[in-house]
Amino acid sequence: MSRDWTKTLWPASFRGVPFWVERDNMTTGRRLSVVEFPGADTPFIEDLGGASTPIEITGYLLGDSSDAQIAALEQACFTQGAATLVLPAQGPVQARCEHIKRDRLRDKAARFGFEAKFVIDGTAPAASSSVPEYQAQLTFDAGQGVVAAAGSFLAGASVVDYPNWVADNVVTATQDAVAGLETIYSQNGVDPAKAAAVKLAVAATPALSPTSLAATTNVSGLYAGLVALYNSAPVAVSGVTGVDPSLASGLVNIAAALGGAMDPAAAASAFAAAADNYPDVAPAPAGATANRAADAANMQLVARLARLAFLNAYAQALVAQTYETRQDAITARADCVVRFDRELELCSSPDDIAVAQAMIGLRDATVAYLSLAIINAKPVLTVTTPSEWPVLMAAWRLYQDPTRAPDLLTRNAVPTAEFLGASFEALAD
Repeated sequence: MSRDWTKTLWPASFRGVPFWVERDNMTTGRRLSVVEFPGADTPFIEDLGGASTPIEITGYLLGDSSDAQIAALEQACFTQGAATLVLPAQGPVQARCEHIKRDRLRDKAARFGFEAKFVIDGTAPAASSSVPEYQAQLTFDAGQGVVAAAGSFLAGASVVDYPNWVADNVVTATQDAVAGLETIYSQNGVDPAKAAAVKLAVAATPALSPTSLAATTNVSGLYAGLVALYNSAPVAVSGVTGVDPSLASGLVNIAAALGGAMDPAAAASAFAAAADNYPDVAPAPAGATANRAADAANMQLVARLARLAFLNAYAQALVAQTYETRQDAITARADCVVRFDRELELCSSPDDIAVAQAMIGLRDATVAYLSLAIINAKPVLTVTTPSEWPVLMAAWRLYQDPTRAPDLLTRNAVPTAEFLGASFEALAD
């Protein structure tokens, strides 16, 4: 499959001011002092070290507010010191702006073009650890690693040369996992625009739940993927050829697609609950027949695959959320580590190495993002006053904004809207 570049390019910006890029070029090299002596065929070349790395951009700003946007970009370029420059194909780097030149055409009133030159600042901290978008991309990339590992994971199921009922149980268990996704789909709001944009290499098949399908025709593309995955299980599991890896990767992919079409907070909650509550399967008792032992091991694999799919969608939802306070992000990070570590404890055989590595990569990328969110989020402060303040007075004294009063009431669970008490919690501004 060829790469879809439009989905992997970074949104360009400098100091957080966004813009569009038509062309960018970067020059790299070394500073060389070349001395040519009379009568000598070979020059003397002295290496003076690495050269500066200039980046030249031809870009533009477009729209009703393009005049304000170009002014903000010019101010960002005028500001002293290094800052984060995000380029479409390169991502974030730390750079300083040397100059910016605007360009306006009479017949393009809503468009401001510009040419700017930046120089990468080698003394500034690396941008990768401080750009939320970069950390979010790392989590997405780690999720793709989980998809790849999942295929080989379920391929270890023992169905070849076993009785038909062993393969049938794998089919049923996999369909139960898909049904769990259908439950999440039916019980949570799904954004039609996001769902319609999901591209799934599946064809619509008879509905798993006709009532649900009829009620959600505006997002039938995503639902059709669930139905097709459900109906593909009997074909993907064979007592002759084994288990098609695409069944496992398809489950992980469609779970992530479903989470991406939901509100991030709702998706995180739903998939966390699904992972927490998906039942463990006990190993076969001592003295069980080979068929019973293989069946129990297969059920354990399918259960772990289902939780893996749920955890991947959960991690993507955590990264997509906005954390209002540091405590929210701290709690999310702690819960994330507990859930992933619980599943990692089950990776105890050499066959689990690929899945364990993929899970560790996903966990670590998600934790890195949440750690950055903790740094950037506002802390919750305890405010102590000489006397009890009315809530409107507190909102004005703290924020100069009386519309912040409802947040103070909710945060402190105040029984009356008149007074907060002499000590209360407030979000730092």
